[in-house]
Amino acid sequence: MKAAISGRCAGQEFDEALVTEVKAQFLRKNPGIPFEELEKDARPMRRLQIECERVKEQLSFAQSEVVVMDSLYARKDFDFPVSRAQFEQLNESSFNATPCFFLQKIHMLSGICKTKVNYY
Repeated sequence: MKAAISGRCAGQEFDEALVTEVKAQFLRKNPGIPFEELEKDARPMRRLQIECERVKEQLSFAQSEVVVMDSLYARKDFDFPVSRAQFEQLNESSFNATPCFFLQKIHMLSGICKTKVNYY
């Protein structure tokens, strides 16, 4: 089971997936901006990463949250609403690679009723 689990922290993968989606949406709404140009400036990219971390944390409690970026590129502001369902869909592959998923799968395959499992 260890070989199947990524050595990276899943939280970081969740952030990266959200950052990638926000950048893709920004580029769709602002055609003509090359992806490389958007990636060049490290400061807005770092602010975007921090904002996506904040949104990820808020989605633990709320059903939806908005990624708000002032002057993401060339003084263009960008707001991107994200629902918890969208976030889960973005990170489905990461969710399925967590130890909890493997434990649930093992439990399901064992055929033992949950009430019969002694967790202590």
